[in-house]
Amino acid sequence: MMRFEHTTEIDRSLASVYARARDVERYPEFLPGYISSRILKWVEGRALIERQARVDKKIHSWRSWVHFNDQKALHFQHATGPLTGMQVYWQFNSLDASRTRLSIIHEIHLQRPFLIGRCLERFVYGPKVRHLAAQVVVAFKQACEKDREIQS
Repeated sequence: MMRFEHTTEIDRSLASVYARARDVERYPEFLPGYISSRILKWVEGRALIERQARVDKKIHSWRSWVHFNDQKALHFQHATGPLTGMQVYWQFNSLDASRTRLSIIHEIHLQRPFLIGRCLERFVYGPKVRHLAAQVVVAFKQACEKDREIQS
């Protein structure tokens, strides 16, 4: 299993940062590579999301479950696609009334035969996901802080 974390501080309140993160269907508006993101259904407080993104000029599709922990976290569990089994945690912490810390944690544990899965995690998917996750954190921060400029 590979695990990595990206953290940033956003000059916006916890409530506004969490509200933007919770609106998963708007991710294509501000996250790099995202083409579509839509909720397919709700089951027992979590949503099944179908998404598409362009990575290295190729379109990838996947489904993931997301659980919302109000004002604290989002937890994505990849259910289909090349990264089936990956867990992604978005954790939110209020630093003060107008600043929030966001940490995005990825745990890649591919559901493939042991040696093949570990090689893919370490040499193929891990480096690519780490790079894309760093871009997502920056883009999300910029989108949140741009909202602040609009509201000011």
